[in-house]
Amino acid sequence: MKKAIVILALLLLATAGMSLFAAEQIDLRFVVVTNNGTNFDVKVQCRRVAGGTWDNMGDANLPFYFNTSGLDDPALQTAHGFNSGSYTALTVQDNGSWASVNIEYTGSDGGGTAVPTGSWTDVATVRFNVLDAGQTSNLTWRTDGSFTCYDDNGTTNVSPGTTTGLDTSLPVALKALAASGSAQGYVTVTWETASEAGALGYNVWRSSGQNSSYTCLTNVPIPSMGQSSQGGLYEYTDRSAQPGISYWYSIERISLDGESSFFSPVQMTVPPADFALGNNYPNPFNPETSISYQLPEACHVRIKVYSLLGREIATLVDSPMQASEHTVTWDGTDARGLTVSSGIYFIRMEAGAFTAMRKVTLMR
Repeated sequence: MKKAIVILALLLLATAGMSLFAAEQIDLRFVVVTNNGTNFDVKVQCRRVAGGTWDNMGDANLPFYFNTSGLDDPALQTAHGFNSGSYTALTVQDNGSWASVNIEYTGSDGGGTAVPTGSWTDVATVRFNVLDAGQTSNLTWRTDGSFTCYDDNGTTNVSPGTTTGLDTSLPVALKALAASGSAQGYVTVTWETASEAGALGYNVWRSSGQNSSYTCLTNVPIPSMGQSSQGGLYEYTDRSAQPGISYWYSIERISLDGESSFFSPVQMTVPPADFALGNNYPNPFNPETSISYQLPEACHVRIKVYSLLGREIATLVDSPMQASEHTVTWDGTDARGLTVSSGIYFIRMEAGAFTAMRKVTLMR
């Protein structure tokens, strides 16, 4: 009878020991930080499973698979709680079809960073390049022999607890965004996507400065061309733009689930409504003066300096120019680079069928 009690006690002790060992676990999950069709950033987080006796993180290798058809080049974007003090530099290793977050502990027992049981601790932010926005991320934790984790005493083995993967769609990748002006003073914004997966439509936003507040120009989103991995080409004409004003345009992507993301803005100066040759400043001048001119369309421009007798003194512009406002400087020298004398000179501009002339005075 006593022998049976002893055996039962040993079995209970063994069972209790197994429970304690099983409780030495760590939960892992991913949190999306950036998902813009070009970069896919995820934060690796951990927490200690309640009931275990370990407390601080020691050496660890946290591996996970990813979708190599949609993502590549996993790399460390930000190291969080295990990258200083008693830890060497945290690393992310690219193993082809899987990646691993690597923690190396060099301190003594009791000197590591605590891993709480109730809240999640940030470990690292990993950045992927998006290869195909028509794919999904398919991040799954690898819990086989590649997974290792220890308490900071170096002997307590910690096994995976709840490992939560992440399979989310990779949004539209933008291939190109541009803005161009017309002779009527309009601005045409064009953009091309690499894929249409998950896209409902697009809004066009405009601002007077890159970091200023933006106004939405579209009453309803421009519909996506379809849920295709081939992408699409889009165009929007801004007829409310004012000639000669510089604007910033940004494209907002609306996904099927209602989420919104913005592509980096592009700048465009609205072409002037007419050709013009402005007055020079200063006038009179010494030693140089600036001459402004404007073009409502791209054309070949010639601007030359003449004397009172009509002799050509210098060529300031003789080349194709884009539609915009421009400025050219005359430093009071002739075509050979020699300084000309004080007096009255004429600035003549030719642009297509347009011609104009201004009088300037050089005083030495």
